[in-house]
Amino acid sequence: EFDGASYITVPDHDDLRIGDKTSGDWTIEGWFRSDSPATRQYLVSKSSNPTNFDYNDYNIVIEEDGTLTWETGDSQDLCARLNIPLPPTGWHHFAATLSATGSNTGTKQLYLDGVRQASCWYTHKWPGLAIFDLRIGIMPGVPMASALPFNGRLDELRFSSVVRYFSDFTPETRLEADSYTDALWNFDGGQPDVAADATSQHDGAVTGGSIVAHCP
Repeated sequence: EFDGASYITVPDHDDLRIGDKTSGDWTIEGWFRSDSPATRQYLVSKSSNPTNFDYNDYNIVIEEDGTLTWETGDSQDLCARLNIPLPPTGWHHFAATLSATGSNTGTKQLYLDGVRQASCWYTHKWPGLAIFDLRIGIMPGVPMASALPFNGRLDELRFSSVVRYFSDFTPETRLEADSYTDALWNFDGGQPDVAADATSQHDGAVTGGSIVAHCP
């Protein structure tokens, strides 16, 4: 549970980078419930330069207008901010996919509750190394007052090195690690200050926040 002042830091690793790859496939997915749906909040953020949008590797953001955005860097490209409507209450599953066909080209999709809501072809993407740590629940590199922290609950966050979905599907409430899983945080408990990764490769440090029941 994120209270608007809590977040998770996962050390930078090549598994968690997208922008510097000239080919490859990825899926970022998870369950969330926002307690402040009319506020801009960061669910996931990975950056090359945390103070400049053009250098963001990727972000999953709840917008103040009640939409969800799958951001991938270069603001020259309209596809950089794939944006869909978001119901104001309840638990929802998101799945953001990207398939790179070159350093600056590829396709993106964004699913909500198993339904593909949007897709696009991008022609600009920042190709630099996203060397800053992955942040869950906050925008990196800025003071907390400006960091647009998430207020709500997040569960079953998985990063995969494959496009897992090509059509509508029924989201699983419990995600499992397989050969394509780069990281999976089930948020099942354990040490209160550690977000354990099911692959044992990318444990995160928890600042604030708590493990709670009544997830999807």
